[in-house]
Amino acid sequence: MRLFRTIASVPFLLLSYVLFAQWTPVASGLQQIRSITSQSGALYAATFPTGVKKSTNGGTVWAPSNTGITQTSGNYFVEAVGVKGSFLFAGAHAGIFRSNDGGTSWTDANGSLTASNQVYANKFFSFGNELFAVFAGTIAQGGGVYRTSDNGVIWNIGHSGMGSNATVYHITSVGATLYACTSVGIYTSTTQGQSWTALPSVNYAVFGLAESGGNLVIVSTFGIRYSNNNGSTWTDCGGSPTSLADGEIVTFDGKVYTIVPNQTGCYRSTDDGVTFGAYGTGIS
Repeated sequence: MRLFRTIASVPFLLLSYVLFAQWTPVASGLQQIRSITSQSGALYAATFPTGVKKSTNGGTVWAPSNTGITQTSGNYFVEAVGVKGSFLFAGAHAGIFRSNDGGTSWTDANGSLTASNQVYANKFFSFGNELFAVFAGTIAQGGGVYRTSDNGVIWNIGHSGMGSNATVYHITSVGATLYACTSVGIYTSTTQGQSWTALPSVNYAVFGLAESGGNLVIVSTFGIRYSNNNGSTWTDCGGSPTSLADGEIVTFDGKVYTIVPNQTGCYRSTDDGVTFGAYGTGIS
């Protein structure tokens, strides 16, 4: 996965398009941006291999924000940044780190979780009182999902019921149900991630899920698909790219946006995911 790691940040980037009628860079000078999030008006980007960068002026100037994050071979291999309340979280090859002072300093919050260049916190999601860390790597390798209700003091398993061969890519909240998109299909949870049940209609890789107008819309290995019956059946979206190996999806301003690699880049739907059109003007 080398797309936006923290999907909650995508509406900020989409706003740039709405205001200026095209995509414009907001991270000039930064490369290998794995993830971006915001807190109290500041932006935080996980850059690779130079760690967390912070901007307080909308992305014009960025400054390093790595004090306390453990280096690996002289580099800050940070893959993701996330936020829950007053706390920031960074997922790195050296583990999960936490900051409660706007990124001025970080402390280790990894506990006994696996931390390596293969298995690391890849995304963060906050639902209710829980923060979820989604790990790269299969569950059998130590990946999967871990959740905390005390800002990383204690981490609990958050993938009970999933197959050991599953790699989790994304979690979405739709009403009272959580949807986990994985390499082997979709799982649902009505217990805030304490247990999961496989969605029978999907047994292939799904990279992200969003809800719009009552439709569930997914980015999958077979392209973009939608369901108007809570996932019982799925229909290919018109204009969808096919044979995908990655992707992200988000709803913003009543529209659905997908970002896919090695294609046009960004696609947009204005009819709740039924049809998509290329929407990548300004993206190289």
